[in-house]
Amino acid sequence: MVETLRQAFHQNGEPIAGLGIEPESARNDGNLVGVVRVWLWRDYSGRREVLVQKRAKTKRVFPGAYDLAVGGHIDLGEVQAEAAAREAYEELGIKLDPEKLRIIGMTRLDKVIDDATRICNLVWNYSYQLVGNEQITIDPKEVESTDWLTLDACLKLAEDGKVPAPAKAVRSSLDAITAIKSVYAADH
Repeated sequence: MVETLRQAFHQNGEPIAGLGIEPESARNDGNLVGVVRVWLWRDYSGRREVLVQKRAKTKRVFPGAYDLAVGGHIDLGEVQAEAAAREAYEELGIKLDPEKLRIIGMTRLDKVIDDATRICNLVWNYSYQLVGNEQITIDPKEVESTDWLTLDACLKLAEDGKVPAPAKAVRSSLDAITAIKSVYAADH
Protein backbone atom coordinates (compact mmCIF):
# COMPACT_ATOMS: atom_id res chain seq x y z
CA MET A 1 0.00 0.00 0.00
CA VAL A 2 1.34 3.42 -0.97
CA GLU A 3 0.71 6.03 1.70
CA THR A 4 -0.11 9.53 0.53
CA LEU A 5 1.84 12.59 1.54
CA ARG A 6 0.59 14.41 4.62
CA GLN A 7 -0.22 18.10 4.57
CA ALA A 8 2.31 20.30 6.39
CA PHE A 9 1.05 23.33 8.32
CA HIS A 10 2.37 26.64 9.60
CA GLN A 11 2.16 27.30 13.36
CA ASN A 12 -0.94 29.45 12.76
CA GLY A 13 -2.89 26.54 11.22
CA GLU A 14 -2.53 27.61 7.59
CA PRO A 15 -1.48 24.83 5.22
CA ILE A 16 1.92 25.20 3.59
CA ALA A 17 0.90 25.16 -0.07
CA GLY A 18 2.27 22.15 -1.92
CA LEU A 19 4.36 20.86 1.01
CA GLY A 20 3.66 17.21 1.62
CA ILE A 21 5.49 15.12 4.18
CA GLU A 22 6.29 11.43 3.89
CA PRO A 23 4.49 9.41 6.61
CA GLU A 24 7.75 8.27 8.25
CA SER A 25 9.11 11.83 8.28
CA ALA A 26 5.86 13.01 9.88
CA ARG A 27 6.56 10.69 12.80
CA ASN A 28 10.19 11.51 13.28
CA ASP A 29 11.44 14.94 12.32
CA GLY A 30 9.10 17.29 14.14
CA ASN A 31 7.28 18.61 11.08
CA LEU A 32 3.88 20.07 11.98
CA VAL A 33 1.32 17.79 10.35
CA GLY A 34 -2.46 18.25 10.18
CA VAL A 35 -4.75 15.74 11.89
CA VAL A 36 -8.55 15.57 12.17
CA ARG A 37 -10.61 13.90 14.87
CA VAL A 38 -14.38 13.42 14.76
CA TRP A 39 -16.35 12.74 17.91
CA LEU A 40 -19.41 10.77 16.75
CA TRP A 41 -22.31 11.04 19.18
CA ARG A 42 -26.02 10.36 19.58
CA ASP A 43 -28.84 10.98 22.00
CA TYR A 44 -30.26 7.63 23.12
CA SER A 45 -32.76 6.80 25.86
CA GLY A 46 -32.39 10.19 27.48
CA ARG A 47 -28.59 10.28 27.53
CA ARG A 48 -25.82 11.46 25.24
CA GLU A 49 -23.34 8.81 24.08
CA VAL A 50 -20.08 8.77 22.10
CA LEU A 51 -19.09 6.05 19.64
CA VAL A 52 -15.84 4.64 21.02
CA GLN A 53 -13.39 2.48 19.10
CA LYS A 54 -10.82 0.01 20.31
CA ARG A 55 -7.81 0.43 18.03
CA ALA A 56 -6.45 -2.63 16.24
CA LYS A 57 -3.55 -4.29 18.05
CA THR A 58 -1.54 -4.03 14.82
CA LYS A 59 -1.60 -0.20 14.80
CA ARG A 60 1.89 1.29 15.12
CA VAL A 61 0.81 4.09 17.45
CA PHE A 62 -1.42 3.34 20.48
CA PRO A 63 -2.17 -0.31 19.53
CA GLY A 64 -5.19 -1.74 21.35
CA ALA A 65 -6.01 1.60 23.04
CA TYR A 66 -9.51 3.02 23.22
CA ASP A 67 -10.13 5.97 20.95
CA LEU A 68 -12.96 8.41 21.56
CA ALA A 69 -12.96 9.80 18.03
CA VAL A 70 -12.26 8.65 14.49
CA GLY A 71 -9.43 10.44 12.84
CA GLY A 72 -6.19 10.58 11.03
CA HIS A 73 -3.82 12.70 9.01
CA ILE A 74 -4.86 15.30 6.48
CA ASP A 75 -3.58 14.35 3.03
CA LEU A 76 -1.65 16.85 0.92
CA GLY A 77 -4.10 19.38 -0.56
CA GLU A 78 -7.07 18.03 1.41
CA VAL A 79 -9.45 20.30 3.32
CA GLN A 80 -9.89 19.45 7.02
CA ALA A 81 -13.63 18.63 6.84
CA GLU A 82 -13.06 16.39 3.80
CA ALA A 83 -10.30 14.56 5.67
CA ALA A 84 -12.65 14.08 8.64
CA ALA A 85 -15.37 12.56 6.44
CA ARG A 86 -12.81 10.35 4.67
CA GLU A 87 -11.44 9.02 7.96
CA ALA A 88 -14.93 8.15 9.27
CA TYR A 89 -15.61 6.21 6.10
CA GLU A 90 -12.23 4.44 6.09
CA GLU A 91 -12.38 3.40 9.75
CA LEU A 92 -16.09 2.73 10.27
CA GLY A 93 -17.78 2.75 6.85
CA ILE A 94 -19.94 5.72 7.90
CA LYS A 95 -20.56 8.44 5.31
CA LEU A 96 -20.56 11.90 6.88
CA ASP A 97 -21.69 15.10 5.26
CA PRO A 98 -18.68 17.45 5.66
CA GLU A 99 -21.07 20.42 5.84
CA LYS A 100 -22.64 19.01 9.04
CA LEU A 101 -19.35 18.67 10.91
CA ARG A 102 -19.03 21.10 13.83
CA ILE A 103 -15.61 22.33 14.85
CA ILE A 104 -15.25 21.99 18.63
CA GLY A 105 -11.60 22.87 19.01
CA MET A 106 -8.11 22.93 17.68
CA THR A 107 -5.05 21.81 19.62
CA ARG A 108 -1.38 21.16 19.18
CA LEU A 109 -0.08 17.73 20.15
CA ASP A 110 3.63 17.17 20.72
CA LYS A 111 4.35 13.75 22.13
CA VAL A 112 7.26 11.33 22.14
CA ILE A 113 5.88 7.81 21.70
CA ASP A 114 9.17 5.90 21.67
CA ASP A 115 12.76 6.32 20.46
CA ALA A 116 11.59 6.15 16.84
CA THR A 117 8.36 8.12 17.00
CA ARG A 118 7.66 11.75 17.85
CA ILE A 119 4.23 13.18 17.09
CA CYS A 120 3.99 16.86 16.19
CA ASN A 121 0.40 17.49 15.08
CA LEU A 122 -2.05 20.31 14.68
CA VAL A 123 -5.40 18.68 15.51
CA TRP A 124 -8.83 19.87 14.37
CA ASN A 125 -11.56 18.37 16.57
CA TYR A 126 -15.05 18.02 15.13
CA SER A 127 -18.32 16.62 16.41
CA TYR A 128 -20.99 14.94 14.35
CA GLN A 129 -24.38 13.77 15.52
CA LEU A 130 -25.48 10.35 14.34
CA VAL A 131 -28.99 8.97 14.51
CA GLY A 132 -27.47 5.95 16.20
CA ASN A 133 -28.71 3.25 13.86
CA GLU A 134 -26.06 3.75 11.18
CA GLN A 135 -24.47 0.62 9.75
CA ILE A 136 -20.90 0.40 11.04
CA THR A 137 -18.40 -1.59 9.01
CA ILE A 138 -15.04 -1.53 10.75
CA ASP A 139 -11.74 -1.86 8.97
CA PRO A 140 -9.96 -4.56 11.02
CA LYS A 141 -6.57 -3.03 10.17
CA GLU A 142 -7.73 0.13 11.96
CA VAL A 143 -10.37 -0.86 14.52
CA GLU A 144 -10.93 -3.98 16.63
CA SER A 145 -14.39 -3.08 17.94
CA THR A 146 -16.80 -0.22 18.70
CA ASP A 147 -19.25 0.59 21.47
CA TRP A 148 -21.48 3.46 22.58
CA LEU A 149 -20.44 4.95 25.94
CA THR A 150 -21.92 7.71 28.05
CA LEU A 151 -19.96 10.95 28.36
CA ASP A 152 -19.09 10.08 31.98
CA ALA A 153 -17.73 6.67 30.91
CA CYS A 154 -15.60 8.37 28.22
CA LEU A 155 -14.16 10.79 30.77
CA LYS A 156 -13.39 7.88 33.12
CA LEU A 157 -11.43 6.13 30.35
CA ALA A 158 -9.38 9.31 29.93
CA GLU A 159 -8.84 9.79 33.67
CA ASP A 160 -7.71 6.16 33.94
CA GLY A 161 -5.19 6.67 31.12
CA LYS A 162 -6.90 4.22 28.76
CA VAL A 163 -7.12 6.64 25.83
CA PRO A 164 -4.23 8.43 24.08
CA ALA A 165 -5.70 11.90 24.69
CA PRO A 166 -5.12 13.76 27.98
CA ALA A 167 -8.13 13.91 30.32
CA LYS A 168 -8.21 17.74 30.10
CA ALA A 169 -8.58 17.62 26.30
CA VAL A 170 -11.24 14.90 26.56
CA ARG A 171 -13.20 16.94 29.11
CA SER A 172 -13.08 19.98 26.81
CA SER A 173 -14.43 17.99 23.85
CA LEU A 174 -17.14 16.34 25.96
CA ASP A 175 -18.19 19.75 27.33
CA ALA A 176 -18.52 21.02 23.74
CA ILE A 177 -20.62 17.99 22.78
CA THR A 178 -22.83 18.48 25.85
CA ALA A 179 -23.56 22.07 24.78
CA ILE A 180 -24.73 21.10 21.29
CA LYS A 181 -28.48 21.05 20.72
CA SER A 182 -29.66 17.82 19.09
CA VAL A 183 -30.73 18.18 15.47
CA TYR A 184 -33.19 15.32 15.87
CA ALA A 185 -36.60 15.88 17.43
CA ALA A 186 -36.56 12.92 19.77
CA ASP A 187 -34.22 10.29 21.16
CA HIS A 188 -33.74 7.14 19.15
